[in-house]
Amino acid sequence: MIFVTAGSLKGFDRLVRAVDELVDAGELDDEVFAQIGRGGYEPRRCTWQRFLSQDEFKARVEGSSLVLSHVGVGTILLALEAGVPVVTLPRRAALGEHVNDHQLDTARQMEADGLALVAWEVGDLAGCIRRSRDFRPSRGTGQGDLVGTLRRDLTALGEGRWRRLRRRLGRQRPSS
Repeated sequence: MIFVTAGSLKGFDRLVRAVDELVDAGELDDEVFAQIGRGGYEPRRCTWQRFLSQDEFKARVEGSSLVLSHVGVGTILLALEAGVPVVTLPRRAALGEHVNDHQLDTARQMEADGLALVAWEVGDLAGCIRRSRDFRPSRGTGQGDLVGTLRRDLTALGEGRWRRLRRRLGRQRPSS
């Protein structure tokens, strides 16, 4: 079974629609279950549910042969722990799918570390799904690099907030 997850905070119609179209075109003959969250697109060819409990979500991941997901770090780490390959499609700010493009940076690092296959565009999904059959996620030191990347991104986000706050208040950042 292929498990598709769009996350629960925001819909990801581009991913859900693309997978539904692959099933419709006969390019996916596996059973497909999609967790679509708050998305507006309701799959016609896939079994789906809007939300899953944590236990149901974990069971879906562990029982799947492949996870297709936005670049949700929690989902990807859960799949890695279960030994299930992951294909990600990063959300893009320019398409209104997220507030910024941090998923692109995270996806680049995951791909470089051998943790996930990345479909940079919808048209890449079918090829990534085919490649996933022989893909084995890295279990090396790459996860440390991912943590470092996330830490750097969160720090930069925090620094940006401090700069805005300093400008508004006309003050310097308090010393640590």
